[in-house]
Amino acid sequence: MDKIQKNYSGHFISMVAYGALVSIAISVLYSLGKIGTKIPSFDLVILGLATFRLTHLFVYDMVTDYIRDYFGKFERGAGKTLSELLNCPWCTGVWAALLIGFLYLLTPLAYYPIFFVALAGIGSIFQIISIYIVRLTPSQYKKEIKD
Repeated sequence: MDKIQKNYSGHFISMVAYGALVSIAISVLYSLGKIGTKIPSFDLVILGLATFRLTHLFVYDMVTDYIRDYFGKFERGAGKTLSELLNCPWCTGVWAALLIGFLYLLTPLAYYPIFFVALAGIGSIFQIISIYIVRLTPSQYKKEIKD
């Protein structure tokens, strides 16, 4: 067997769980009469930025290292699946989009926390651009901050 053990069953279960959560979210929103809500273009940009920032938080930021480190210990099962999920920006982004989108459609009160996360997303984009301009890799940048 390869040194890299494939986790297809964990990925499949994750996809099924995601599909189930999407179905539940749609059912809840439908029962509350929220389906068919038109989303203004500005709000769509806000939702995208908030999804970006939440994804970045869980996949890259030091403040959530302990979560990635905890699940990184697992070599199989749900822990391994969560470890792979938390190290994949595309995978985490899909789950973050579900959460952000559901909360946005669920209640108008969610708009304000989503808006603030989106503002943080804009800040993250500027930081990424500035790192790119000075041509530092993220690990070099972290070292520069510590020194």
